[in-house]
Amino acid sequence: MAFKKTRARKWTIDVCRQTWRRYKSIKQFSAAHKGAYTMVCRNGWLPLLRADFPDALKPHGFWDCLKTCREEWKKYPSQSSFQKGSPGAYAVASKRGWLKTMRNDFPNAKKRNYWTLNHCRKTWRSYSDIKSFSINHAGAYAAVLRNGWLEILRKDFPDAIKSNHYWSLNRCRSLWIRFTSIKELREKHPSVYSQVSKKKWVRFMREHFPDAKKRDYWTIKNCRVAWLSCESISEFSLKYSGAYDAVHKNGWLGELYKDLPISRRATANDTIYLLKSSIETEGKIIAKVGITSARRGLSRIKSLANKHKTSFEVLRLIHNLENAKIIEQFILKNVTPIRDMKGDGHKEFFAVNKSKLTQILSLLDRLSSRSLKMS
Repeated sequence: MAFKKTRARKWTIDVCRQTWRRYKSIKQFSAAHKGAYTMVCRNGWLPLLRADFPDALKPHGFWDCLKTCREEWKKYPSQSSFQKGSPGAYAVASKRGWLKTMRNDFPNAKKRNYWTLNHCRKTWRSYSDIKSFSINHAGAYAAVLRNGWLEILRKDFPDAIKSNHYWSLNRCRSLWIRFTSIKELREKHPSVYSQVSKKKWVRFMREHFPDAKKRDYWTIKNCRVAWLSCESISEFSLKYSGAYDAVHKNGWLGELYKDLPISRRATANDTIYLLKSSIETEGKIIAKVGITSARRGLSRIKSLANKHKTSFEVLRLIHNLENAKIIEQFILKNVTPIRDMKGDGHKEFFAVNKSKLTQILSLLDRLSSRSLKMS
């Protein structure tokens, strides 16, 4: 029970977002991380995070058009990848009986006798490994197995026909150190991991993964070394989950905070910024005001630029404020928000002319000078 409690503290909005973006749909995320999904719903973060999944923001009935489904369909190399990448579009196409109409767009969906040995070999050689071929061309892979062509085609992938004797300790170690965790190696190279486990080499190679060390490795001294290599608690918990658990279990958090004071304020909204977008509409400038932490300042702005696919000029970035949130709200009362704006931070975007923007900057400077914290 104590372990579950410790893990629950980990689900901040930043950690939830990082985990959220590994999945293609909200359904996949909720199935894989029920605790995180519960935290997202409980804290009202769902509308904020849904912006990362454009497909989840589409209006009801968006896929009720054959043309729209076909355009989405053509973005994928196979029917299976279409089903995984756009489950909403696939469900409608299947229900409406459009799959037969659209299958001609995928050579992989052709009738069985299409996949001759020559066709299979031509497709096979466009991939670097058997796994990629089988995922993207399930029909061709099935034909290869059915007709006994696997051994013939495997000669095009020398790495795939290496015997177990090929994977010596040194070769396994060379491959092993390319990854950041044992789990990643096991998922991407199951045959190599099987060989490592079978020959009991895991203990020789675990030193490359500090988080994979035995439980008693994480003393307060070793935890402190790992802690100081990170810029925030969030980064520490993701890179060294074993150490993070040990810190909470042994009550060392308060002690380690002294070495990393900024991590206490990782989500403190003590910084205000004013951005000028490169987009103009009806002769007016699109700008944005917002608050963040001192640590996230510039990275937050870069994140906004990527999400909204535009560039921003930073007009103001003021740190160490006592009332950053109040100042932001006051600025927003003096401007008209853009109602049809969507995505991350959409409520703080506004359109103004040049003279009005100058007034806003002057107002922001006055309010900020009064709010600066005493050092």
